[in-house]
Amino acid sequence: MIDLYEGDHNLHGEPYFSFSRNWMDRRTPDELKAIQKSIYSYVRRVTDAKSKDVLWTTYWFDLQGRGYSKGFLSNNIRATNDFADRSVLIYAYSRFMTQHEKSFFQDQGVTVNQDLLALSDMLQ
Repeated sequence: MIDLYEGDHNLHGEPYFSFSRNWMDRRTPDELKAIQKSIYSYVRRVTDAKSKDVLWTTYWFDLQGRGYSKGFLSNNIRATNDFADRSVLIYAYSRFMTQHEKSFFQDQGVTVNQDLLALSDMLQ
């Protein structure tokens, strides 16, 4: 079962492109620190999880922080059960197709839903 958190710790992600590579590249050090603090607060106060229970990913590795950094997993890892024991997932990443990828599929007559692509990445 998957429980999605909807609360104050998601306020960093209001715009549609939040946590995409370009969006993350434009964050100031203060904004990144606020995201870090929010992740820590979520892990400690909302889930009351231990570090060993947390799995997290992002494009921007500088979000690592105390209490959850050991659970980092690269966002391009596919289909593994090595972390099936984790109960908290922080997915601070939003992938969008590059223009090259999008053009390739359009040239083949394929329409790709970016939201379903992002969901598929997260579930992998």
